[in-house]
Amino acid sequence: MLSNRLIALAFVVITLAPVPARADILFIPFFGVNFGGDSGKEFSDAFDSKQFNWGASLAFMGGGIFGFEGDFGFSPDFYGKTDVGGSSVLTATGNLIVGVSLGQDGRLWISHGFTEDGVRFSDTRAYDFAAGSWTDETPDGDQPVVRCLHACWLTADGDLALYAGQTTGVRALGDLWRLNDGSWTRLDEALPPERNLPAVARHGDDAVVFGGLGLDGDYLRDVYRIDGTTLAFEQLRPDGSRPPARAGSALIDDPGAKRLLLFGGTGSGNAFADTWELSLD
Repeated sequence: MLSNRLIALAFVVITLAPVPARADILFIPFFGVNFGGDSGKEFSDAFDSKQFNWGASLAFMGGGIFGFEGDFGFSPDFYGKTDVGGSSVLTATGNLIVGVSLGQDGRLWISHGFTEDGVRFSDTRAYDFAAGSWTDETPDGDQPVVRCLHACWLTADGDLALYAGQTTGVRALGDLWRLNDGSWTRLDEALPPERNLPAVARHGDDAVVFGGLGLDGDYLRDVYRIDGTTLAFEQLRPDGSRPPARAGSALIDDPGAKRLLLFGGTGSGNAFADTWELSLD
């Protein structure tokens, strides 16, 4: 009897559309041909003997970095017909998925900042993990002024957003920019007061920003939701107590619990070591 090794040639039909991905679930049906079993030794034998298999792969990320993939396949009469009936084979496998959030093209993107000598700059660069190298992606034309202590994040459309910060002679900035198709665009809409060192995190398609150091030197404690597509700001006014005003804190998303966690930062003469929870729908 031939080896029961199963090698599948899968044909997957995927329809592409110019819209951003939104789902955390991936479903891929497949159809293939078995080699081995009762199919013969040659490639053409598998088709002649109609030793086909079909099934589907289902992956779920759940909004975090860990997910699960399950693969299910069915091969009718893998060893052919026998005196006691057929010999169909059902296969099922599972895999743990670890996802890493990168840029719109699978690269890690950074923009603006300052050196250890305090020199501010405005270049934009992307790191290719496969090649192990950086590429200068600084676009021509208008771009945000040189700055540091700002925030960057990826929008729901895969663009790079840049907000707030500090530049030479200006304690806090309040402008908002989007990098799309190789050019920066400034968004002239209603924006919160100027700030540097705000805490920013993605939450679903949107982003959330908290606090920072204001233009007048006062620490802030306001919080805003930023629409993932339009980048419009909506001020949130949660019930109950609020974290003390601060800058330079860390904000992370906990999608499983539908909340964000705020930790640390610096206030008026204080360094914080507290943790706060913000629950969102």
